[in-house]
Amino acid sequence: MRLCNCSVAAEGCAALAKALEENPSHLVELDLSGNKVGDSGIKQISNLLQNSHCLLEKLKVTDNNIRGEGYAALAEALKSSHVTELDLRGNDPGASGVKLLTDLEQDPDCKLKTLRLLKSPAAQEAYDLLYSVPSENPLLQRELNVSGKIKGDSQVKHLSALLEDSHCRPEILKVNNSQMTTEGCAALASALCLNPSHLRELELSGNRLGGSGMKELCGVLKNQHFKLLKLGLCKCSLTEEDCAAVVSALRTNSSHLKELDLSENTIGNTGAKELSALLQNSNCTLEILKLRNCSLTEKECTDLAEALELNSSSHLKELDFRGNYSVSRWNIFSYFLGNSKSKLFVRILKSPEAEEACDFLTEVLGKNPLLQKELDLSGKISGDSGVKQLSVLLKDPLCRTEKLRLSNSNITQRGCTDLISALTSNPSHLTELDLSENTLGNPGVDKISTLLKSSSCKLQMLILSDCNIAENGYTALVKALKSNPSSLLTELDLRGNDPGASGMKELRNLMNDKKCKLKTLRLLKSTEAVEAYRSLTNIVGENPLLHKELDLSNKTPDKVKVNQLSALLQDPHYRLQKLTLYKEGSITEDDCANLTSALVVNPSHLTELNLNGNKPGESGLRNLCDFLKNPKCKLQKLQLCKRLSEKFCADLASALCTNPSHIRGLDLSECELGDSGVKKLCDLLKTQECKLETLRLNKCNITDGGGAALTAALRSNSSLKVLDLRENELKDSITKLSEILKRSGGQLIYDKSTWTRRAWNYVVGSKSDEQPISETNSSTVKLEQRDGYMQDTQLGESSVYSSASSVDQGSCGTVTDIRSPETSGSLYNAPK
Repeated sequence: MRLCNCSVAAEGCAALAKALEENPSHLVELDLSGNKVGDSGIKQISNLLQNSHCLLEKLKVTDNNIRGEGYAALAEALKSSHVTELDLRGNDPGASGVKLLTDLEQDPDCKLKTLRLLKSPAAQEAYDLLYSVPSENPLLQRELNVSGKIKGDSQVKHLSALLEDSHCRPEILKVNNSQMTTEGCAALASALCLNPSHLRELELSGNRLGGSGMKELCGVLKNQHFKLLKLGLCKCSLTEEDCAAVVSALRTNSSHLKELDLSENTIGNTGAKELSALLQNSNCTLEILKLRNCSLTEKECTDLAEALELNSSSHLKELDFRGNYSVSRWNIFSYFLGNSKSKLFVRILKSPEAEEACDFLTEVLGKNPLLQKELDLSGKISGDSGVKQLSVLLKDPLCRTEKLRLSNSNITQRGCTDLISALTSNPSHLTELDLSENTLGNPGVDKISTLLKSSSCKLQMLILSDCNIAENGYTALVKALKSNPSSLLTELDLRGNDPGASGMKELRNLMNDKKCKLKTLRLLKSTEAVEAYRSLTNIVGENPLLHKELDLSNKTPDKVKVNQLSALLQDPHYRLQKLTLYKEGSITEDDCANLTSALVVNPSHLTELNLNGNKPGESGLRNLCDFLKNPKCKLQKLQLCKRLSEKFCADLASALCTNPSHIRGLDLSECELGDSGVKKLCDLLKTQECKLETLRLNKCNITDGGGAALTAALRSNSSLKVLDLRENELKDSITKLSEILKRSGGQLIYDKSTWTRRAWNYVVGSKSDEQPISETNSSTVKLEQRDGYMQDTQLGESSVYSSASSVDQGSCGTVTDIRSPETSGSLYNAPK
């Protein structure tokens, strides 16, 4: 039965259905196309379909003003009917009509095989294409995203045909980057104009839409039925006139739009004015406005800022302003960035990572970092990961930080690399950088040096205290500053680092360079060390940090205070090698303890130490032993003469045995050493690592027992060249010691008066120690031997055995001649 275009309405449809109910078994096809049966009429038909005697197989009800309720009634009826083909083209399915019908395909009891919904072949072709691409029914998609899946205007026209159909009801349509031009845009706009009520978001970015196509689209935007919430037109080759037309259209229908993206188009003065007018409109509900890379001028920025300020009820929450490099823009939008009452979030950074870093730092600091000339993040961000995030922000040209403090932030070489990379790419604003108390090391300083070499670097103050920088790091810094004549660096802080052997010399040469602008060089950590530096400068007349030797033997603590000198000795920049302490008796035991504790802290440079007769006390001696035990200790000469106890001497010997390889000279004269103390020293001499060359034990209460221990020790150690045993109770052991020293080419210093008596008695066979010759004659005695000679030279009251003046113990009994000065050729003229 065909009743096409017969003006059948709901009433007529009800009569028809009633008649068919009485005799339903023969009708297999019913065509009611082009009538106005509506929902109530189709419900009557649906009731007929549910009759078990109804055998209807084909039902056409195109263009019958059927809506959602009618579709729902049909869907329910079709579950148990015989209908295999249903044509509903030209009707309005409402929000759920299409889904209700398509779901029937999954119902095993439903016999429906063919469902026709789309009016035009072009729409069907687009449907078939899109069904194959996203593999989901495009009529059921709330979001229809064909970006990059359809290409060119021809395919866009097919899509437009589909969008014209009432059965296609996407709320979000994305046709980005589809090679659409103004022709395709016009077709799409025409389709949207015919079916405008469902779409809420439209994205057409990345197409070339300018010209007539935009005019068509503007017509849609003005349509009151078009309730668009989001419009994306980024990078659409829009001219100033196009942008102005779009915004003007939106102004006439502004009560719905929440987001507008006009990025990477030419906004121009006209477009900016239209935008300003839109933002001032009290009906404007715009929340997000994206104007990235639109080359806005200072005036256009000003217009936008003023519009936002004038509309206190503005809904705008986010303004994307990235890539517009107007100089004044910074001041214009800083109001919104810094105003705590403003709801507006202004995006002016290039990357999402920079935005994330900005958000993170805003949370850390409690204020927007882009508005701060000084960022003090010391201890607030931790580790290389935090610095990496910060570095992303610092790279952005809009980050204009002038002072950056990152002290004690656990930054290593890796974090320093990221930081300096960022500062090198955007170096023109930073004037102060504090990286103190981070483990940067020499590799980190190498990175910093690349920044200092940059002609764009405006750094004036650099703080690198306690950064584990060594000699090579100092060299790198000096080279960088010398290589950049335009460097503005005036203050450099290197406190708490180790300059090594050449670091101080490198810095001195830098400071002497007339081209160098460096005015302040901070090296000493404590104020006490600085005071000592000043005092010593007054004493020596020049920079004491460049001196290797300090002799205070004629100075008292009123010239250089002990605590200040101690602080200076602890500083790694004071690389003293030879130290003679204050005038004897001018400092207390506590002072000595203070000074020796400094040596424990900084042990690696000192090679000679003379306590100059001052008493170190128990604490000082303990510190001294700790100093000597330190593997970094390189002390070669130690003079501790006068009134040290036997116990200390033993402890000292024990300490030296722990680290014996450097000591070359040891003076323990006038100490209470005794034979037991000497035996402890012999433990040192016996070690293979011991390289002691000079040992002075003058007036140490040593007897032949100690001499015998020395003799035994020297048999296993040939390094000793000078042994001073004056004013000790030595007798027979002198001869044995002289023999041992002769073999190693050494010298023995002894009491000549005692030796002369012993030698004379040996010659004449006397066992008495009485002086056999006059005091004058006893000062010079020469003994001829068969294999050499022994020469007694005046050394105060002492004599020296050397390789050329020694006694061979085996030939001692063959001495045949003792000559006076008058018969010896006047090798030595005795005093008159």
